[in-house]
Amino acid sequence: MTYAALKGRSSTELHAFLSFSIIEVVPFPTVYETPSSKIVSRELMATFPSTRTLHWYGIPVRVLLVTFIGALLCFAISLLLAILGTVIAAKLRGVHPDMRIAYRLIALPAAVGAGVAILVTMLIMEIRRYRQMKALSAIERMN
Repeated sequence: MTYAALKGRSSTELHAFLSFSIIEVVPFPTVYETPSSKIVSRELMATFPSTRTLHWYGIPVRVLLVTFIGALLCFAISLLLAILGTVIAAKLRGVHPDMRIAYRLIALPAAVGAGVAILVTMLIMEIRRYRQMKALSAIERMN
């Protein structure tokens, strides 16, 4: 069933639908015990906001942070492998290793390429996540 088909149903009908599906529905108790041993009723818990408010400016912050960390990690790993490869190649040829090759020609282009790929992927994922959370919060407000 789609969301449009379930939209106008009562909670009893939804429970009956979910009881026939693969997911088992466990009824919630009316009283909860919190870690501080205080008893909180379901009505009181309903007044607490269940999700944080969404802000569009969180998207670039998360995207840039993950992109920077991913590019840095890729730079470190590719630099390690490039240094090992440069040292092995220099030993085989009997010359001194030129580490500029490892930095300039291998590690930096690999990190830039990975950074671009991470940036595009994270932008797509975060925009999709923002739209999904926005739709879910709108559905939650309707109930």
